[in-house]
Amino acid sequence: PSRSLEVLMNEHSLYPAKIAVKVFIDHQPSLKDEISDIVKNAFPALSEKDISCTESTNQKYLSITYIIDVQEKEDIEKLYQTLSHHPNVKMVL
Repeated sequence: PSRSLEVLMNEHSLYPAKIAVKVFIDHQPSLKDEISDIVKNAFPALSEKDISCTESTNQKYLSITYIIDVQEKEDIEKLYQTLSHHPNVKMVL
């Protein structure tokens, strides 16, 4: 009997891993700092070199990318939940 890839691939074997989390927000310096504080609180080992920003063409939005060392799936899921529920976050990828 063949087994599905999902059964064969234990999701815990994917961690630890470096994961890119991209957060889209309105372009406000204080909001960028607030979001970065949330990410740094969840992942204290995050350094400034692991954070990059890109402005939208009209400079209305800001995309912030965090390269995070994730040890456990639950840690990244909790961060996605927190960021997704933030009232000023447009999208999290």
